[in-house]
Amino acid sequence: MWEFLRPAIEVSLPPLAYPASDIEMTRLLANLLAGRMECWLGVKYGANAREVVVYGVMVTEVKEDTGTSARCLWLYAIYGWRGVPPALVKTGFERLKTYARQRECKAIAGVTNVDQVIGITRQLGGDVTYTILRLEV
Repeated sequence: MWEFLRPAIEVSLPPLAYPASDIEMTRLLANLLAGRMECWLGVKYGANAREVVVYGVMVTEVKEDTGTSARCLWLYAIYGWRGVPPALVKTGFERLKTYARQRECKAIAGVTNVDQVIGITRQLGGDVTYTILRLEV
């Protein structure tokens, strides 16, 4: 499964982690396997349980703010292979919200430069007004 998911996750890493070396991707996998990060798949089942269409993958992690100890569910990586049905987006984000509440998070947050993700965030009532700053060192 990792060989299928890795390329999608790798091209959708946040700006601070991209591009990632093989060692860094192995660390990411180790964090997923250890439960420090979560991997979500957007899927739709066909008429029988063996018919599965995978629309996208998302990697999340619970982040705690150092200054306030406030927690958020951080959208670490988001990737879609095809147009995701709106009903699947809505259901998926409702599940993410439930998970975030269970983990005592105040919000779901992430960074992206993908117009479709920004549009979906707006449709869900999210705030997309911030800009991430990144300087090479």
